Amino acid sequence: MNNALKKIIKTIKKYDKIIITGHKNPDFDSFASSLGMYEICKKLKKEAYVYISLDKINKSLEKGVQVLKDAKEIYNLIDFQKSKELIDKDTLLIAMDFCNKKLIENEDLLELDTIIIDHHVIDENLKINSIYELIDNNASSASEIITFFMNQLHIQPSSLVSTLLLVGIEVDTNGYMMKTTSKTFLASSILLDLKADCKIKTEILKETRENYIKKANIIKRSYMVNDQMIICILNNEIYDQKDLAEVADELIQFEDVEASFVIGKIEQNKVSISARSIGNINVQQIMNSLGGGGSQTSAAAQFQDKTIREAKEKLLKIIRWGVIWE
Repeated sequence: MNNALKKIIKTIKKYDKIIITGHKNPDFDSFASSLGMYEICKKLKKEAYVYISLDKINKSLEKGVQVLKDAKEIYNLIDFQKSKELIDKDTLLIAMDFCNKKLIENEDLLELDTIIIDHHVIDENLKINSIYELIDNNASSASEIITFFMNQLHIQPSSLVSTLLLVGIEVDTNGYMMKTTSKTFLASSILLDLKADCKIKTEILKETRENYIKKANIIKRSYMVNDQMIICILNNEIYDQKDLAEVADELIQFEDVEASFVIGKIEQNKVSISARSIGNINVQQIMNSLGGGGSQTSAAAQFQDKTIREAKEKLLKIIRWGVIWE
């Protein structure tokens, strides 16, 4: 057992209740790694809960949650109100897959002693105050980190949780295209040995014909900048954050593209940029300079009360004159 895991277990044992939360607008990595941490807490015989607002998740993650429900696998999923009721000195918060205090949905939870487990690097000024943190920016995903933790503790999660962790890794690496190392494949191999179901994984990741056509029409709006970066500006409709991320994932696969940026409205008065890189351009630092965050190959930023045009101009100013190469 490595020292980081020892410290995390030692800390968990000091508390009666554990709330495990992913970030706002959770993705598969955030949710699956939270379920993996839940398994660890149960192994330690702790009263554990996974915070997630089921009414705010995207359609892709809905599939994963529904698969859990259909299989009648019991995880203490709690919402905003229930999480507030659990706040006291005997409760520990574990923040999975994020360390930016702007990304927590229930800010009241920041009152709790907190452990951070993440693979993103952000500005220290934005980081959640914690009693212990493990931020491994060499890991592909939080799902990868938790898979190794469970393996060291000889925990055998259900086939379904193993499947969701495998989905988390695959989504965060864009199909093993980005931030993928031998450890990423080893974690995936461990999950397959734990009976992760590739058929269920494929069904979860399938998209509808309508969504594929919608995405293809959006991609037509893209254009190259600086010969190695591609930008896509969406129309004035309101999109899901996941839509922007999926288009950025598609654009990064084009020949000669080193980084992709997709800009669109996600609320009436909020604009978002989703950024991807194959690794040579550090999009995390670019998004940090715009008030966002993420990892070297996958990052985002949001702007309140700004237009799409204003967000585009801010981005262009940075990528034309201040691109950060690794």
